[in-house]
Amino acid sequence: MCLLLVMGGAGAAAQQPTIETELKPIVDQLARTASSQQFSQIIGAARNSPQLARQLGSLVGQGKLTEIRIVTTNGPKPFRAWVDRTTMSFTAEFLKAQLDYRGPTFHAGDILPNNTVYCLGHLAYHLAAGMPDPAKFPRLDDYVRQSLEIEAGGYVQGYNDVMDVALQANNGKPLSERQALPIMMNPWYREALGKAKLTPTGAIELNPQNIALVVESLRNLKVTDLE
Repeated sequence: MCLLLVMGGAGAAAQQPTIETELKPIVDQLARTASSQQFSQIIGAARNSPQLARQLGSLVGQGKLTEIRIVTTNGPKPFRAWVDRTTMSFTAEFLKAQLDYRGPTFHAGDILPNNTVYCLGHLAYHLAAGMPDPAKFPRLDDYVRQSLEIEAGGYVQGYNDVMDVALQANNGKPLSERQALPIMMNPWYREALGKAKLTPTGAIELNPQNIALVVESLRNLKVTDLE
């Protein structure tokens, strides 16, 4: 049985935002501030996933993403990758660590998940959703629930972007269940997404049912290095 991993809204290659146009402000600034390896890692992730490129391009067009910043120390938040207003920030150490896949492998030639793509897609969802203002919630529980729902959406979007890359790596051909195993078992998200429902294509729909299932899992997980 094959999983046809065509992500929702992936569209034709001609519809993909080009790095040189929609993402030009981000690319130009990153080229000036990041090392060549850091630049290649981040821009390469956007090139490898048409879906992620569209997400980032949309954020740039809306003014919700103005910079991807590489820093040497953690910021004011207890994360090593986070968003602040219209900026994505990664510590250099955290970004480098994403090059190494630390999950299980099953067969020679497995298609491994691209963790840089996952992190960018996850944070892109946070920027698109915005940060909830605790002052606007009459109860703390309501604020916590909204925050968890946004976090759940980040997990789902990041996972779907990783699957999108896997499809590109497989020359657009459907992934077999064997090929999909390392992606689904990625330590970054396997526990959080364990209860979510896969579509026949292998994606996870961003719907209230799946968000609720991921929120349920998140309540029992420790905080990660990624916002």
